[in-house]
Amino acid sequence: MNESAIQRAIGDLLEATGQTWLDTSKPGGVVQLRHKLRGGYPDLTVLLPNRPPVGLEVKAPTGRVGGKQREFACYLERGGMRVFVVRSVEDAHTVLRAFTGSVEDRKAAWDAAWEMVL
Repeated sequence: MNESAIQRAIGDLLEATGQTWLDTSKPGGVVQLRHKLRGGYPDLTVLLPNRPPVGLEVKAPTGRVGGKQREFACYLERGGMRVFVVRSVEDAHTVLRAFTGSVEDRKAAWDAAWEMVL
């Protein structure tokens, strides 16, 4: 599955689970940041109640994270946002469970999601 198809499927998951989210993958789209960093913002942003925002950088199974993406993730994490690289709908679901599941579910999901931190 290519990156666009994975991203659409993750969007469907976010809709189905009632999440508040933004597609921030298109240049000139929802997010216009006034910062020295240009490019590299995560593809999707999930806004969770009483939790920090979650950035999902969608990559195909063999896709690589670029230097600007890593740099921007560090910048966002200093502000409290968590950024993850997801390569499938299952990865995105694991990340969501790390923030929204039961205590036991969150622990198990964090163990798996930790491998996806950008």
